Amino acid sequence: MLLGNYFANRIVNRGYNYYLKHKVNNIVKNGDCYCGTVEGSENYQVSIEVSSDSRVIGMSCTCPYAQKGKKCKHEAAMLFEIFGIEAVLGKNYEENEYDDDYYYDNDYDFDDENDKYVYESREYQDHPILGKLELKSKSEILNIILLALNDSTTYQIFENIIDNDNRYLEMEKIIKQKLSMDKDIKKSDYQIILKAIKSLKQYKQYNEMIDLCELAMTQLINLYSNTTVIQNQFLFDLVNILEECSSFDLDKVISVFHQLCIQYNHNFIYQLIDYLNKQNYSLNFIIHVFEERIEDKGCFYKNEIMKKYLYILFHYQNDQLDEAIKKYYDDQSFKLILIYMYKENKNYDQAEKVCLDGIQQSHSVDFYHLLIDIYQKTNQKNKLINVLKQLLCRKQGNVEYYKQLKQLYNQEEWQKEKQEIITYLEKQNNNIIDIYLEEKMYYSLMKYFKKTNDVIQIKKYEDILFKNVPKDIIEFYENYIYKVLKKSGTREIYQQMSSYLKSIARYDFDKAEDIYHQLELLYPKRYAMLEEMKIERSLSVQLIDIIFAIENSSNHVTSYYNKKTQKIVSLFEELIDQNLIDEIDENWDQYIALLSSYDVHEYQIMQDFILNLKNKDIRDQLWNTIHGKGAFRRFKDLAARFGILEDWFLYLNQQYRKIAIKWCRENNIIYVE
Repeated sequence: MLLGNYFANRIVNRGYNYYLKHKVNNIVKNGDCYCGTVEGSENYQVSIEVSSDSRVIGMSCTCPYAQKGKKCKHEAAMLFEIFGIEAVLGKNYEENEYDDDYYYDNDYDFDDENDKYVYESREYQDHPILGKLELKSKSEILNIILLALNDSTTYQIFENIIDNDNRYLEMEKIIKQKLSMDKDIKKSDYQIILKAIKSLKQYKQYNEMIDLCELAMTQLINLYSNTTVIQNQFLFDLVNILEECSSFDLDKVISVFHQLCIQYNHNFIYQLIDYLNKQNYSLNFIIHVFEERIEDKGCFYKNEIMKKYLYILFHYQNDQLDEAIKKYYDDQSFKLILIYMYKENKNYDQAEKVCLDGIQQSHSVDFYHLLIDIYQKTNQKNKLINVLKQLLCRKQGNVEYYKQLKQLYNQEEWQKEKQEIITYLEKQNNNIIDIYLEEKMYYSLMKYFKKTNDVIQIKKYEDILFKNVPKDIIEFYENYIYKVLKKSGTREIYQQMSSYLKSIARYDFDKAEDIYHQLELLYPKRYAMLEEMKIERSLSVQLIDIIFAIENSSNHVTSYYNKKTQKIVSLFEELIDQNLIDEIDENWDQYIALLSSYDVHEYQIMQDFILNLKNKDIRDQLWNTIHGKGAFRRFKDLAARFGILEDWFLYLNQQYRKIAIKWCRENNIIYVE
């Protein structure tokens, strides 16, 4: 339900004010129709007909304004009462689609307490024409305009109204241009916006000032998930402008504050809540809306709402906290956020209690992780060891828990404890490959693979195994090849067996050749098998040469691996070597093209680096800066400012190394470190 799809903006605001003042009474639902009374200069009967998907299909009100075919504030107030504050979120209309607000300035209201047009500005109350303005229809408005055209003072007033509208539209345009993802926002941009909004004060355009402040705040909040010191100051400068406007329209300013707190999940919102409490604004309405949304099963972003809800209760409405905990304690997400709040307030005993309750209720790993953090902060070593052991068993030998556990013992203690833990995990038939690798227990690792006969996993770790237990893995591959090839197979199976034979050849070519000859003797008429299984003495290359060639690949440089010399050669666009070009053309089968700059996706590598950063603030700021032209330059500049540029180059080099190793394997070339 979006009120912005049915009403003009100012009518929504007036309806919202009626809703806040509790002027909607006696709502009765009859089928798809809601009927109720809204207080005005008299009680008006309002009917709203709603479809099953919460779309308004009919509205009526007995007030004179609605009788003219208009959509009135009484109807808007009724919708607020039915659907709550959520009804006004996500407005998507063009204001000039609604003639009631397109033709008339904010000082006019056909839908006021007396349900007739009353000009309220004291500035013109003694004016011979405007001072007596009291109309009921558009036709009378047109008549007064004709009279005004013959009066120079009044004519000037109408010109000022038009100027005010143009001025507002121009400033709206400035805000959207300055606060845009397409540009690098500078401190001067914020100052220009503030100066522009403040300039409206001399024209007494307070409503427009409020609207522009709200626009600027939402634009900035939508651009950045976390704000810098300068951006934060800009937001609070806007808050101060809104405070100045509150003497003109307090309800509207409060409405802006409420909508920001309810609609957005942003670090600034928590500061705004602190500010509102300090200025003695009531937070009860926000709490009420949060409770409605928490109880709404279809509500999105419920966790973020719970965070703000508990933040207010913890800091400013502590008397309501116990009741809220009783009400929502069975909700797992609520428990997790409650633990965070207790931790922030250093109430570790309560945080531990909720964690243990959560583990008993759901066994969620999240509660275990929070419990680990609590025990680390409170130096409870024995409890920490116990939790890590539980997790190690539950998560089938997760190496990260194993490493954390290892750090809690001295070397002598660990040797005894380590053997007990590994023996227990082995008996439970857990996958503890990573633990074997952590402890460099390569024979145990090979024993595990033989037991499980997991050739896919062994292929993944074959480099380590060939380096440390070469005889064992060669024997395993040999037996596996003979076992599979006892039966005639498809080319796909032969190709798989060929990959294992070639792996053996990279480390022991003579052994691989013996296996091939044995297969020739066993299956002389399996021509397809022998063709696929045929091996050649392996090529080799220095891995650093491959990495260097990939790093320096570009539109102007093309590199090749020469099988005969086993060296890298490069063609440079600016330095044409015709002899080398002819050599490659004539002996094309002797050369393998290396990866080009198009094959290496450095932008994707940069994105992966950012997403793996632990610091959320740095991660978000870097992510926001890599869009559009000049992304790499901006990324490196910002990475240098954060002191992580060396980390980036190290990560990039690691990725190049992985790419180079993959290329070598795909081309059956042995790489030398």
